Amino acid sequence: MPTPRLPDVGGDNDNWGTVLNQYLSVSLDTDGTIKSSAISTKIGQASGSPTTVTNVWVGSQAAYNALTPDANTLYFIQ
Repeated sequence: MPTPRLPDVGGDNDNWGTVLNQYLSVSLDTDGTIKSSAISTKIGQASGSPTTVTNVWVGSQAAYNALTPDANTLYFIQ
């Protein structure tokens, strides 16, 4: 198998899909999910002081803007 690469714009005539699928297969399984090996090679070690998250908050941008955020809450804006 050739080295996976992105297709060349204006090139790879009649071979574009094959080239793209080879590239995507490096990190994706055949069902489209991410390969665990693709994730584990990119996870690094956290640096600095560890932080404990004790709360998770999900809300709108407007609701978040009205809050006083704290260091123990993980905020998700939907």
